[in-house]
Amino acid sequence: MSLVFKYVVVADDLTGANDTGVQFSRYSYQTYVIVSLKNLRRKIETLSNIADVVVFNTESRADKPSTAYKKCYDIAEIIRETGANVIYKKVDSTIRGNIGSELDGIMDGLDRKYAFFTSAFPLNERIIIGGYLIVNGLPVNLTPFSKDPISPVREPNILKLIQQQSKKEVLLINYDIVRQGNRAISKRVDEIINSVEEAIIVFDAVTHEDLFHIAEATIKYRDISVYSGSAGLARELPKALGVETQEIKTEIKASGNYFFVISGSANPITIEQVDIAVLTANLHSIEIKADKILIDPDTEMKRVLNEFRSSQKENKIFGFLSVREHNDLEKAWKVGKDLGLTNQEVSKKIAEFMGQLALELYREVNGDVAGYLVTGGDIAIKVCEKLDIEALEIIDEIDPGVPITKAIRSKDKKDFYIITKAGGFGKKDIITKGINLVVSESISTR
Repeated sequence: MSLVFKYVVVADDLTGANDTGVQFSRYSYQTYVIVSLKNLRRKIETLSNIADVVVFNTESRADKPSTAYKKCYDIAEIIRETGANVIYKKVDSTIRGNIGSELDGIMDGLDRKYAFFTSAFPLNERIIIGGYLIVNGLPVNLTPFSKDPISPVREPNILKLIQQQSKKEVLLINYDIVRQGNRAISKRVDEIINSVEEAIIVFDAVTHEDLFHIAEATIKYRDISVYSGSAGLARELPKALGVETQEIKTEIKASGNYFFVISGSANPITIEQVDIAVLTANLHSIEIKADKILIDPDTEMKRVLNEFRSSQKENKIFGFLSVREHNDLEKAWKVGKDLGLTNQEVSKKIAEFMGQLALELYREVNGDVAGYLVTGGDIAIKVCEKLDIEALEIIDEIDPGVPITKAIRSKDKKDFYIITKAGGFGKKDIITKGINLVVSESISTR
């Protein structure tokens, strides 16, 4: 396999894969996300003549650190074969998951000695100061992400968190240097590389200009390093190589009539976005009882589908919420505990149910689907699995970090769109915006 991609991205969940892939589409690069690692070489061969950028989804955020390390190490071997100008290890912008062990896996597998890391994404209110991650004005451990059912974040100091997970030395370039720009950053990076044989270098960052200067100052080391962070740093890398962003002129042409929002996020931001879409986009919301999924999923599925059928004549835009607030999730955890399930196992069962629901809805309308908007990486991957989606073609970004993609399926060739969104991403009207983008005027006003 002698292929060369401009960029290769390795992400630990599907929403992260998409929100980073779309950063390269802004530069008119043909970008594809490989949804799962099954039949990986065949999928890469399929994309070999059309992709500038390939994004691998390892689906490893909830794995044991050793499993996550191995997935990334094995991916690194394939990256060696395919070739890439720049390697990017995507991490969650709220530092959930196996960040240190996955970076170790990529670095060891590629024999790269340095990683340039910043999970700052100022467009989505994520900044780093003094090595601490601040989300929406608060240390990340004081936000809803500290209650994440799969990867709760309790340590806001990025250096401490990565050092707990990694065997590499972790160093900080603080904001006193970053704010001075390219030359000051470059000087400090040179000093580190000349004195330390191997390191993960963390950067403070408050603005996207900071991220550009970080990319610009380090790009000369791309052959011996990997980049790592949220979608924020990825957004600036092509510019650091002298590529200008270009207006995306892709026209969205949906062939189906139904649009489904599949939400499993308890984040208050997502709940508000759904409520606004109910008022402004004729979204018909159907609430799912997460505790009932655990007790009797078949009965709950029948109830939800019956409610859908009873509303189908008057509506074609539907939202399905597995939780409305964190208390709903806590109630499900309590039921799960009584059934001998961990919180993580509860989340997996909810994701499985929501993925199956996406498939049942597709069958109910005989494939007459314009698109889905899915929140949460664990649910997004299940939706794609159930719908036999092998890859996603990145089309556009409808809000910072919120991409619209076209599904590439292994079975029928019906076109529909998938919008993926992390729970805390997007402006208040993002779901309304997604609906209006995909569905026709006649549907949205019924």
